[in-house]
Parts: sequence; C-alpha cells; structure tokens
Amino acid sequence: MRGLLALLLLALTAPAVAETCPPVERTAGPPVYVILYGYGFRTPTRTVMGLPPPDLPMVDDDVASMARLFEALGPQRMRVHGAFDRSARSRVKRFGVRPPTWAGLLESVAEVVADIDADRRSAVEPEVYVYLAGHGEQRQAGDKVRLELYARPDGEAPGYNGYIDSALFAEHILTPLSARARVHLIADTCFSYTLMQTRPMTRIERVVTTPVLPDYATPFRESFPDVGTLLAARAVTYEGPRYGGRFSHALRSAAIGPADVDQDGVITYGEMRRALNRSALADSLMATPHAHAPGGDDSAPFLRWRSSEASRVCAPAGAAGELRHGRGLFATVPARDEPSALWLAPGRTFSLHGLRFEAVDRARLRTTDRL
Repeated sequence: MRGLLALLLLALTAPAVAETCPPVERTAGPPVYVILYGYGFRTPTRTVMGLPPPDLPMVDDDVASMARLFEALGPQRMRVHGAFDRSARSRVKRFGVRPPTWAGLLESVAEVVADIDADRRSAVEPEVYVYLAGHGEQRQAGDKVRLELYARPDGEAPGYNGYIDSALFAEHILTPLSARARVHLIADTCFSYTLMQTRPMTRIERVVTTPVLPDYATPFRESFPDVGTLLAARAVTYEGPRYGGRFSHALRSAAIGPADVDQDGVITYGEMRRALNRSALADSLMATPHAHAPGGDDSAPFLRWRSSEASRVCAPAGAAGELRHGRGLFATVPARDEPSALWLAPGRTFSLHGLRFEAVDRARLRTTDRL
C-alpha cells in the first residue's frame, strides 16, 4: 500500500502530468448543455405485483454524482432536478436545484433551446446530455408499449400527473433538442430500453418457435438520427447503498477515463459499449446495458474530454480502487497495466487509496494530505 501511495503521489506531483501518460492535444469543442433529472419516490396509485414500488433513496446521490461528472466538461448551462435531502442538495446547489416535475423539466429544455438559438456564432453542432434516474415502468395499452417515468405530480394532464411516457418525452424533450444539437440520452431506470419506443407497436401475425425481443433501436434511430442512448436495462435494474445505481456507477467509472482505451481524450460510443459490457460481466447484479450510437456510428464521440475544462490526472500502472469525492463513492478505477488518464472536475478534491488531491485547473494538480 505504501508503495502504491508513493507511485501515485509521484505521478500527481510530477511537473508535467502528460510525461507518464500519452500526450493529448487540447482542442476546441462544441458548446455543451446538461439536464439531470431524478425522482426516486413511489407513486401510491400504481402497484407492482399488488404492492406500491419501493422508494429509491440513492437516486439523488446518483444525480449529484452525475453533476460532478458533467461539470468537468465546462457546460454552458446545467440544470439539476431532484427531491434532494440536505446532504445531496449541498453538492448540487451551485447549479440551482429544480423540482422533479414535468413542468420543471420542460422549463429546463426551453432554456437550453433558447440558449442554443441565441448563440449562432459557432458553426459547431452543440451537444446536450440528458440523464434520467428513478422508477421506470413498462405499460401496455392495446398494441402500444411505452416506458413511463415517475415524476412529482403537479397537475392532471399527462406528464403533470406524475407519469411521463416515452412518446411524450420524445415529443417535448428529444424533438426540440435534437433539432438543434446532438443529444446523449442516459437513463438508469427499469425497462429503460423501452424509452426508445416512441411509436405504436404494429401487430404482425407470424408463427415463431422462440420469442423475439422487440427492436426499438432501429425505428428510434430513424426518428432521431442525432440522438445516442446509453440505457441501463431491458427489464429491472438495481441500486444499493454502496454504489447507488449500479449502471450509473459503472458509467461514471468508465467515462472518467478507463473506457478511453486508445487514450486520445475522446470516448466513443463503441468504447462506452465495450466498457459497460465488461462491467456487467463482472457484476452479477448489473443488468445488460444498451448503448446505441447516433446514426448507428460507433465511432461517434460520447465525451470529448480533450475539448473540455477537465483536469487530466495520470494514474500510474496498477493504481486501482475507489475514487471518492468527499465521503461519497464517485467511481471505481480498474487496474491497468500502463499509466492511464482520469478526467476530473477542476477545483474539486478527490481521493484514491487514501491520497487526497485537488484538480486545480486543466494543467495543475495539488496534493493535500492522506486521509
């Protein structure tokens, strides 16, 4: 342990971080916008097997941790929705906390749309990250199957009544955003794969010997060619007090750097798919995730770290373990045979194996003390 601490301390205090990791040229990138939404509370009028669904107490922690991930991109605007307790609220208050309601979500989308429409100086297509966490329920009426997300009720109309179905979400969230930007849709809910089902199901009479899983990705890609999706599961997904949402934790752990196998500072959808699949194979409680690149192009970037405001921390070969922010578990760093870069929010303090360090800015790091 002391040897590992010494190696990490040497890497973090080296004059040039890139000396031990492959050099990455910083480049200009597109403007970035982020909308985070989480609601983990039960809705008494709905039941699962005769019982109301359980509350999901870790949803707010996941939203707060995702805010920590995406703030490293240096977004033009970030909107955070949740029913936060005091601890989680303190972690997101700088971004402004909004209620987990349909009206609040629509307001955030309208602000991002207005920002993009007002900023026509750049010819580069903006990028919008939309993250959803909480209950997801698959509902069928006739030949239509939809995902319904829970929201805090604030009215009687669809969406305002506490249920946001995938068609409503596509019409009022994805359509206006994808008309102006590339959208990255991330959902950590049960049945989140069904979020791509925005059309009516068509009944086709056929004789089959094995049930065929529905393909929602192909028609979704036709309707929204500029939207990529990272979705937790076809069926149920899990959370726990240690990791929070298992999919969200795996996504953060891959997205801060380990998924970037060629270490070029850009994580593609193909790299994210492979990283998430490895996480699912290693975690028996993690469902099989689904990654669908915009237009089906696996080389499409998911995260452009080299165009961001993130600090680049070079972890030495063999450094692995829990990366923590404050007292909370932020991500898990896997062991690598070579030094590898971690991309973290400037001005935030993290710890790995008891060594605490602060990412001062894009080029400088400062170690503080051992916990």
